[in-house]
Amino acid sequence: MHTLKLTDGRHILVVDRSGLSDLIRGREGASVVLANADEPFTETFVAQLATLRDFGCRRFLCSGALSERLHDALDDRLHIAEDAEVMTTFHDENEPLDDVIALFLELGADLHPRSQIYVHGRSAVNDGILIRLKAASVA
Repeated sequence: MHTLKLTDGRHILVVDRSGLSDLIRGREGASVVLANADEPFTETFVAQLATLRDFGCRRFLCSGALSERLHDALDDRLHIAEDAEVMTTFHDENEPLDDVIALFLELGADLHPRSQIYVHGRSAVNDGILIRLKAASVA
């Protein structure tokens, strides 16, 4: 896990799927999570993402080839229809990465806590997302 600091003071915690359980154990709070879904995921992964709501997360963005499936699984787990404060979106491989990153950064700008989480995978899309997030951060 490592942290990127944005120019406005926000932090983006960058973790892989195995590091998500450490965030939960540490009760790390975040307002927005961007989860990469380019490779298959488990129900445990969905449950871990949903647990982040307990620590303040209200926006869940899913990106990648399997993003719609992850989005649907999160909706079911989070009971989205009953919780107007929580929002999930999916962004498949046809959506420009710049648009996904812009939405991720925009959604977290006015929310608290002032940190966001990017759960990355092992794909070329992941590499593109990391490059764009690093470009938005301060050294």
